[in-house]
Amino acid sequence: MFPAGVVLDRAGASNQYKAHGSEGRFPLREGSHMIFLIRLLQFVNMVLTAYMWIVIAAAVITWVSPDPRNPIVRFLYGVTEPVLWRIRRMIPTIFGGIDVAPMILIFAILFLQYVVIDGLINALVGAPPVMMR
Repeated sequence: MFPAGVVLDRAGASNQYKAHGSEGRFPLREGSHMIFLIRLLQFVNMVLTAYMWIVIAAAVITWVSPDPRNPIVRFLYGVTEPVLWRIRRMIPTIFGGIDVAPMILIFAILFLQYVVIDGLINALVGAPPVMMR
C-alpha cells in the first residue's frame, strides 16, 4: 500500500518523519495523524471491498428463486436494496430484463477504492500518483 522506499518502524510511523516535542498531554510524532488517516482509509477500503462482495452475492442470488423468508436473503436485500434503489431511481437500469444497477454500484465502489482512496493515501504519503500503462 505504501510506495517503495517508505519503511514503517514498530510503532507504524514512517521513517521520513522525525520525532518532536510534546503537544499538550500526549507526545505526538510528526506525521502520526497521517498514519491514523492512512489506517482509516485502509479500513474504509476493506469495508467497501466487503460491501462489494455482498452486492455480488445479492446479484447472484437473484438468478435463482430465493425464499424471501430466508435470513441470508433478507440480510442481502436489506443491505443492498437501499443503495440499489437510489441508483435505479436516478438512472434507468433495466435493459432487456437485466438489471445493471449492481454493476453500476460495483464500478462506483471500484472508482472510490482505486481513484479516491488510493489517491488520498498517495497524497498523505507524498508519493507520486501511479500511472497505469
